[in-house]
Amino acid sequence: MEEHIDIEGLLHDLLSGYDLEDPAARKDAYQCCLDYADINLKLSLDRNAFISRASNVLGQEMVFAEVVRDLVPGTGDEKIHMDYTPELGMVISGNRAGLTYVSRILETLSHATLEGEHVHLHGGEWPLAGNSYPITWYLESDRWFEMIDAEGEVTSGDGEIPGMDRGEEMLSLDEVSPRDVFALQLLNPIPREMKMTPRTLYLVTRTEPYRGQKIWRKGDSESESMWVFHFVRDDGNPEKIALEPDDPDVILLRQGDLGQLLAGPGTH
Repeated sequence: MEEHIDIEGLLHDLLSGYDLEDPAARKDAYQCCLDYADINLKLSLDRNAFISRASNVLGQEMVFAEVVRDLVPGTGDEKIHMDYTPELGMVISGNRAGLTYVSRILETLSHATLEGEHVHLHGGEWPLAGNSYPITWYLESDRWFEMIDAEGEVTSGDGEIPGMDRGEEMLSLDEVSPRDVFALQLLNPIPREMKMTPRTLYLVTRTEPYRGQKIWRKGDSESESMWVFHFVRDDGNPEKIALEPDDPDVILLRQGDLGQLLAGPGTH
């Protein structure tokens, strides 16, 4: 596979001429990073890791690219179908070309730099056939699987966080300032058009007070305490959602909270 780039060194070189204290300059710097990625990293498994890091450093919305699918072209003969039944669970069927294509997709995804890199197969589009459900594959870390296997996995909106309930100090989530939110998680089902998965962490790229914007709100009220959170949804596109910070079915994490969570019990 390809040799990975030095992301921090590349960012240093690209951003050295910008005043990063200036919001307009940060926006211009981010566009510079996007332009560089489009020209030099279009078919690189480092592309999304580089842009993810740039978006975090510059406070901009992540622009995700389907690099893995671009790296694994098909012939058009591939056919895949995914169904679900309570008896069998998820059933994925494919013709020979389709199963070979999926194996190549997953092999390529396994070499991606960015944890959270993902591949979408969209319903009604090649290579999915008939009334197949859409399919998304994610590359996640071993720690991510430890979190979802942990006995402390979130099961209700009571403020519990995976990995933080084994005698460790609990986070007081209602003390998190909306301006400091680094990641969010919704515990209840979400409208399908939002393309979010319940109980999945989403990195927040920007926050702002809710001022009646025409976006989806969780709940019926338009109270002054609502905040707008910018994030990247499951299909890689930027999205905004209006939430009450003290909603018991919403988990809001600061960057330090998330670091503590990922570091595991006993790390402070």
